[in-house]
Amino acid sequence: MKQIIWWLKREWWAEGGKTSLISALLYPVIATYILHLIITDNLTIWWSALFWIILLLSILFAIGRWTLTDQSEKKFFYYLHIKPLNFFIARLIYATLQSITIFIELTILLTLWRPFNFSGNQFAFWFMTNLLGTVTLTILFVVVELISSYTRGGTLLFAILSLPLSLPILASFLPLSYNILETGKFYVSDLILPFALSTMVLSAGLLLVPYLWRQ
Repeated sequence: MKQIIWWLKREWWAEGGKTSLISALLYPVIATYILHLIITDNLTIWWSALFWIILLLSILFAIGRWTLTDQSEKKFFYYLHIKPLNFFIARLIYATLQSITIFIELTILLTLWRPFNFSGNQFAFWFMTNLLGTVTLTILFVVVELISSYTRGGTLLFAILSLPLSLPILASFLPLSYNILETGKFYVSDLILPFALSTMVLSAGLLLVPYLWRQ
């Protein structure tokens, strides 16, 4: 636990965590505002899709910067000072907090500019479903970022792997999110596939990180 807290503090204070968070938060604001000016219709299906596209690209931008900043000297420093699973968990926690912040910001922006007319329970179902999708995307991108960074694939490999692998997650969460907005109904059984995807991605990360670490 001490190693995880140490890495989180180091990432925030020594690696420009505040600057990276601010830059990550600016992207949803700019993208949403431009779309707000261009698109005049309040069609739920359009804004549900745009919500997920902006969220996907924002998280991709926030996590992808690690591929550029993780130089060989820094990797060797991590190798000496922190265990592989602790490193993975710490990076996952940091990325998840960033992604949740982006998700909340984007939810506020789209609710203000393109109201979805939520009821109380409807908003709670929609929020929890999309929050789970955000965490699932974050886990996927962290795993892919580690694979591309530690196999020297760089940003090109990160982009090539991230977008196709995120399609099943989008195909699972986007219809569920849209259905909640349209009907206000929510069934626990609808979350079986999303939970399975989250578990599979997390398990892949836990298995791959120690192997990549030894390389």
